[in-house]
Amino acid sequence: WYAILSYRGGDVTPYAGIDQIEFEDGALFLTGNDADVDRYLVGVRYDVSHLNAVKLEYRYEDRKGGITNAIVAQTAFGF
Repeated sequence: WYAILSYRGGDVTPYAGIDQIEFEDGALFLTGNDADVDRYLVGVRYDVSHLNAVKLEYRYEDRKGGITNAIVAQTAFGF
């Protein structure tokens, strides 16, 4: 499950979210690091134009193998 809350104010949209994934043991299509995960994130989206958006996000992930902190940047273009 997951939930995201955002507030759109002009070209800038701050957001926060939480999600949780629980894998079943022996799931047929899951391989590798299929450890359960609890994830929390906060970020901001900036609409550069009607065809481009840029996002900067901080993620905190808690898995069986340990805790991960990440800062992620993304840009998306529309045609």
